[in-house]
Order: sequence, then C-alpha cells, then structure tokens
Amino acid sequence: MQEKIKEEKRKYKVAVISATPFHYHVGFYNKIFSCQDIDLHIYFCSDNSYNTKNPADGRITENELDWGWKYEFLKNYSFSPSFSKGPFGLLNFGIWKKIKYGEYDAVILQAWNNFTWWLSFLACRKFNAKVFFMTDANILSKSRNTLKEQFKNILLRYLFKNASGFLATGKSNEQMYSYYGADKNKMAPLNFSWGYEHFIKENDKLKNYKKEIRRRFEIMADDFVFLFVGRLAEKKDCLIF
Repeated sequence: MQEKIKEEKRKYKVAVISATPFHYHVGFYNKIFSCQDIDLHIYFCSDNSYNTKNPADGRITENELDWGWKYEFLKNYSFSPSFSKGPFGLLNFGIWKKIKYGEYDAVILQAWNNFTWWLSFLACRKFNAKVFFMTDANILSKSRNTLKEQFKNILLRYLFKNASGFLATGKSNEQMYSYYGADKNKMAPLNFSWGYEHFIKENDKLKNYKKEIRRRFEIMADDFVFLFVGRLAEKKDCLIF
C-alpha cells in the first residue's frame, strides 16, 4: 500500500511594518502569531522605544520582543532619526528588498506619514503584495495648514484608492478613511486593544476599593477625577488641565 504523503498546509506570509516597538502592539503581534495559518514577520523602522532610558517614551525590553515571532530592526539612514520627526525621520531603504524577496501575501502598514511607508507601499504595488493600513488616526487629525492639507488630501487619496484594505480601529478611524476616498467595502473592524486581561482582573479586585483609593491619594469624595492612560511624554500634553 502506497503511503500518502500529507502536504503541509501553506501558511500566509504576513509582514507588519512598525515605526518602533510599542507596548500596546505586542498583544496584537502575539494574537497574529497564535494563528496557525500565518507566518508573521515584523520590521521595526527605529529602536526609539527599545533603547530609550526614559519610561515616559514607552520603553520596551528584550523579553517583551522574545515571543517567538520573527522581527528585525531596519537600518535608518535619516540624519534626524525618529518616527516622530516629520516625513524624513524614517529612511529605511532596506524595506524595498525585504518586500521584494519576502514574497509576502500581505503587508500591514501602521502609518502613512513617513518616507518608509511610501516606499513600502510602492514596493507592495511593484511586487504584487496586498497592502493594508492599520492606524489609529481619526477625522480630527486634518491639518489646519491649507497647503499641507491639500498635499495630504492628494497623497492619501492615491494611497487609499490603491490599498487592498483597511483595518478600521473605530468609527472616527473609519470616517478618516472615508473622508480621503477609501472604499467602505474594504474596511474590516479591528479592536485596537490586546493583552489587557491582567488589567481586567485587577479592575475586578479594586473596584470595591474606590473610597479607599481616593482616601490614599487625598481626593475628596465630591472631586471630579480625570484619568490619563498613556505615555507621560511632553507632546501628549498630560498637564493641559
């Protein structure tokens, strides 16, 4: 009897291009990695959050990146290297070859406002890789600068018209895509939060201690409290109130 050789099921090759390792993206990478049908590769365009000594900048450790998925830090040729320093803060020319020879089924771009993202998009078009946008940008992010907004309008309409799809992270995010001409039929809902099981459990433990927590921090019972959750970075304007 001839033995049947079972063909191993082909995995979908997916690349995620990220500005830098962010804490709140690790859960997302783990979720994709847990899918048996996906071969995940992540390219980081900078190590800003990896080498920083300031926790306010979203410092991340090597242990948090060692989850099993494949990742690589791309060389950044920018004279002012940073994902937050305008369109030329990230100049990762190597992404062209990564997409060319990676033979990816899909590439997820986590931004659109930098040279590396534009180069990645063109590489996907050139080498027939489906490209998806996943950002937390919203309709309120329109620029007040008329000239800048006109350029942004032209750029985004081209990118969104030729994109394969959009991982929409909320209503405002959907409105932003639609405003710049994205096809609603190409949008798929995606919760922009992962790996918060620990905080949910802690909430269940602490919700009955509200009065005690207020007393500990000397907050009066009738005081109105604002809670900020995020990086304690200057650009976040945490002290605006």
